[in-house]
Amino acid sequence: MKVQYNLFLLFISFCFIKSSLKFNIPSYRDKCFQQDQYLPGALLLRYDLTGYQQYFKGPEEKELFSNIKIFIKNTKGQNVFETSLKGRKDKILAFLREADNYLVCVKYFKPRRGKELPGSVLMGLKIRSDYDYTDIDNSLHKEDVNNFWKKIRMIKKDMTPSIESAKQELQEEDKTAKSMISSINTYYKLCCIQLVIILVLTIYIVITYQDFFKKKSLI
Repeated sequence: MKVQYNLFLLFISFCFIKSSLKFNIPSYRDKCFQQDQYLPGALLLRYDLTGYQQYFKGPEEKELFSNIKIFIKNTKGQNVFETSLKGRKDKILAFLREADNYLVCVKYFKPRRGKELPGSVLMGLKIRSDYDYTDIDNSLHKEDVNNFWKKIRMIKKDMTPSIESAKQELQEEDKTAKSMISSINTYYKLCCIQLVIILVLTIYIVITYQDFFKKKSLI
């Protein structure tokens, strides 16, 4: 008997949880959910519309989607975001520029001669922010950024002499290498000039002393 009672409670709890995930869409008021936004950022909404297929078909289905609106209101009651459903199931991304206590609302704007939404038409809505409130205390503050840049400037100041010294050393090595290359090129040119002079002198000597070499039977 106790086991059956526990199973019955489990079944009731499961049904309650399942039904709490979905809700009917009213046409006479806004169906709203509170969303505390502690920092400016994006809000991701996932929706899933079910139970309408047998009542709305063809063009009526598209009209139904356009008449169901999801909007976000701030504490002043102003709409900061509004959109119609794009289909049966989709994701919507809304960017909230200010931290505030927002209301995420859904409403069916029934046309003058349109159909009422049956009780079987349900919407599932999931709301997810792009940050966790528990991380706010550990988030980066302005003074942290200022300290960070101060440390960067100190590191840069400490490294500047080393960088300048390395730069000067590279310049000196580059100057030495260029000087060596220039000396090698000069030596090569002088060797070529010397070789040309030797050839010219040899030819001149041979031509000048041609008769002498003939007498000596050298040529």
